[in-house]
Amino acid sequence: MEDLKSKTVRQLQDYCRQNNIRGYSKLKKVELIALIQYHNGLSTFPFHDDLFSNQKKKRGLKIKCCGKLIKESSINKHLQTKAHQNYKPKKATTCQEDHRDDFSNMQRLHRMTINQLHDFCRTRGITGYSKLRRKADIIAHIESVMFNRHFEFDSDLFSDSRERKLYTPHEVETAFESRLKTYDIQNEHNLMLPKDFLNDVSPLVRGLITKHLKRLHGLKVNFQFLCDYQKGKDGLREEMEKNFKTANEVILQSTDLVAYYRSVIQKLLTEMEEFVARGSGWTLARIKSLEVRINKYNPLRGASYIDLPKRIKAKKAVIN
Repeated sequence: MEDLKSKTVRQLQDYCRQNNIRGYSKLKKVELIALIQYHNGLSTFPFHDDLFSNQKKKRGLKIKCCGKLIKESSINKHLQTKAHQNYKPKKATTCQEDHRDDFSNMQRLHRMTINQLHDFCRTRGITGYSKLRRKADIIAHIESVMFNRHFEFDSDLFSDSRERKLYTPHEVETAFESRLKTYDIQNEHNLMLPKDFLNDVSPLVRGLITKHLKRLHGLKVNFQFLCDYQKGKDGLREEMEKNFKTANEVILQSTDLVAYYRSVIQKLLTEMEEFVARGSGWTLARIKSLEVRINKYNPLRGASYIDLPKRIKAKKAVIN
């Protein structure tokens, strides 16, 4: 008993680990001593100082060859095998390399500090983390975003019919003179995942933009994504309609519409993530619709001339 009392908590924990004694990690010193005594049949067990030493077994050096680790003592034998002589390394695609790097980094998240986690988010374009205070919340947010980026499942993957992919755009009247058309696309199939709905209507959105691009040199397009949010319990449930908007962007006939709409989806999803991350308690209840707002684009021409007011022209201080 006296020998145990003279040991530190770390030494007692090392002893438990070496002797396969479980349940010691969160125990205090007195509790550790009691656990060891119970495991060894009360206090009559003779301890020796060497039992608490930090000696570790030396691991033999391993060399990576042919996509696996080979012991140093066996490397010469391995080099003479046909498996080594006929080995052809597989070329990983850029996408696979990126995914491997991302997920190897994700395994180290729990060893990072909060500042390091913030740097991780900034370098990978992850938003919505700045208002999260707890390390566990930041890690959960990063894992959620990275998972959604690399594993994009189609909402109809397990359905028997593709008819749910069909949507009907409804033309909406507008009071803006510069507005060409406004189309409202309702969530007719009651999809619950925003990414699924936005991906489903992608062909329809690109078709509407292409239709107007055929007769005009350029357009300015923006989107409004309407959703219902709720918070509270069943007895005191509160609902709110929330809209997420994108800024006007110029679309020319040379614009890659697939890449453009993909960036629109990312902006809308990022805005939704930031709204939820503010900690207001709102959760998504339903997806209502997506509005496509198509505007005229009239760029200034180089040959245009705008005369100066007489008061400024009389000073002869401006060349026009």
